[in-house]
Amino acid sequence: MKLNQRAPARLIDFKLARIEILATNSCLKNCPMIFTHTTALSHASDKTNGKEKYEDWSLFYCQKIQNENEEEYIKSPWVRPEDVKYYEDIGIEHFKLTERGFPTDELVKRVKAYTNRKYDGNLIDLIQGHGYLDKRGEKKLEKRQVKTQGAIYNEIKRIRGLGCPRQYPRNIYIDNSKLDGFIDFFLEGNCSNNCNSCGYCKKISDKVITKNKEVSDYLKELYRKYDEFKI
Repeated sequence: MKLNQRAPARLIDFKLARIEILATNSCLKNCPMIFTHTTALSHASDKTNGKEKYEDWSLFYCQKIQNENEEEYIKSPWVRPEDVKYYEDIGIEHFKLTERGFPTDELVKRVKAYTNRKYDGNLIDLIQGHGYLDKRGEKKLEKRQVKTQGAIYNEIKRIRGLGCPRQYPRNIYIDNSKLDGFIDFFLEGNCSNNCNSCGYCKKISDKVITKNKEVSDYLKELYRKYDEFKI
């Protein structure tokens, strides 16, 4: 049977298809909340009696897990600026960088990092959708007595820099320079996608992540209190 004469044209069209991936993504690997979260966000702008009712519980769920299990940051589907070349090698041409709501200088920092294919600093500063630093810099952690659901919610936002500039240290520091060679494990086909029996990302997190215990413990307590209101 002869091949259809139009087949080569279809193959050419397929070859010209362009694939775009999100490079700055700190969501949980295979997040169970992804559909709940995106659906909830689609209704987030709805207001009743002039007051916004939406609370981003799905985001808090992920943040709580990552705060208590640092290796989850390593499992997230981000792409380091230094590793863009490996994705280009398999044909990916477009890399999406977030966040559109960030100040211009923060967006420029991200673009420069990925354009230069190098970043020295906390990888979290590139991949998270919140927490850009206040221009006045970091200050000592200030804890507050919060007892209502709304007050706890706002306190988490204040500490993490959600909807506002961050004033306090991040709970996690991922030393991007120590991640050189991290991707080799995956390039060599060693990832079984079974995290329970592997341990590679946990080993890497122990090497590259520094936790600010004071901030992490405070957030852990805030998430616990917030969840008690949601049960």
